[in-house]
Amino acid sequence: MNAARTPYRLLAPIACYLLFAGIVVGYWTLFALAPVFHQHNFRGEDRVLEQLTFISYFLAGAIVLWTFRHRRHMGRFAILYLAVMALFYLVCAGEEISWGQRCFCFSTPASMKTVNEQGEFNLHNLHFRTFRPITVVSTYMKLFGIVLPLVLWRWTRRRDAPLRRYLSPPWLVPCFLVAELAVSLVKHTRAFITNRFGADVFAVVRTDTRELAELYWGLSVLFASIAILAAWRRHAARSAGLQPPGAGA
Repeated sequence: MNAARTPYRLLAPIACYLLFAGIVVGYWTLFALAPVFHQHNFRGEDRVLEQLTFISYFLAGAIVLWTFRHRRHMGRFAILYLAVMALFYLVCAGEEISWGQRCFCFSTPASMKTVNEQGEFNLHNLHFRTFRPITVVSTYMKLFGIVLPLVLWRWTRRRDAPLRRYLSPPWLVPCFLVAELAVSLVKHTRAFITNRFGADVFAVVRTDTRELAELYWGLSVLFASIAILAAWRRHAARSAGLQPPGAGA
């Protein structure tokens, strides 16, 4: 690896870590210092938090689709894998805005409304006795962003590793972990927050942490999609006998 390029390659991880830290600090600082402004502009449906999550998932799906410009260098498995990935991210984007329910002004079917935590036209807020669809998203994020990159670290740590064309890079593991740690922290500090600030504040913290977790997921898969696109670009360039900009294992 070219040592001169190492600082440049550290820019992406550092920028991502700073972005996530800024979101955490900025969001809760705004909540503490300007609760009215925070509630009217960031919390709830069609506000900043939800729109950023929608944009993140939508861009992630679009970027994965963009990798098909290199389809000449893909096998059938890669095409199917990436197609399913893109579809999954686009479905997550649609789910985030309840498939445009408030934009197109259509009502939630009665059968769905009774089992939907928010009474909206989406699947991820459905709550059955033994199953919640959001669990599918959560499991995917854990496997794709945390478990597999760590278990297969030996085969994913290099930029030119074949698995980099399919999995999130290991340096994104901390970003995927933010969502898991945030939700876990709130669960384990329930008594402290309730006793110190009241049950109403805890209810807001718990709800907003879940919504923030969805944003963390969206941003994480967006960055992972960019990394996967870059990996396919490098692979296509090598297959064509070219050296892409910034290449070098």
